[in-house]
Amino acid sequence: MKRLRVPPEYLERTLSEVFQEIEGRANLAKDYTAMECADFTLRRMRTHAPVVFGTLRRSIGEQFSFGKPVSHASVFPRVKYAPVLEWGVGPHVLRPPYRPGSGLWRWVRRKFRIRVPARITRVAKAVSEGIWERGTPKDPSGKQVVPKRFAWKAYQDLLGRIPQIAIRAVRRAFRE
Repeated sequence: MKRLRVPPEYLERTLSEVFQEIEGRANLAKDYTAMECADFTLRRMRTHAPVVFGTLRRSIGEQFSFGKPVSHASVFPRVKYAPVLEWGVGPHVLRPPYRPGSGLWRWVRRKFRIRVPARITRVAKAVSEGIWERGTPKDPSGKQVVPKRFAWKAYQDLLGRIPQIAIRAVRRAFRE
């Protein structure tokens, strides 16, 4: 039987192409992992977000940045009061607005099912003064403000799922 001779330069060229292909697929798997982790976190944040009018839940979005060394995905709410709901607050420096049409006024109308505008304004003013003096609800010991932690809960849910998400992303990248 005759042996087949392969020139060394042909072999090197072929191996470098294979390595480039593998590197490209690995980068694709990394991007898929970032996208799937962001999608999972987005769904979980929306699930855990407190809902009064749904503004916070609707404001949660994601942003991607793909690059060779690092792919980056961010999931975040776009409303100004999200950090307050996530971490809680102490007594306020400024009194929350309670005039008709404000968020607090609408919340009082919905929470207490009051229909008379003047009464809604009185109750909203009382709630506003309570927030101004005492802050938002505290735990039974009275030491710490009780946060909602909707983003933290989503992050905790994600931690256990990252290995499965990464395995699925690698399979998807090398299948295509």
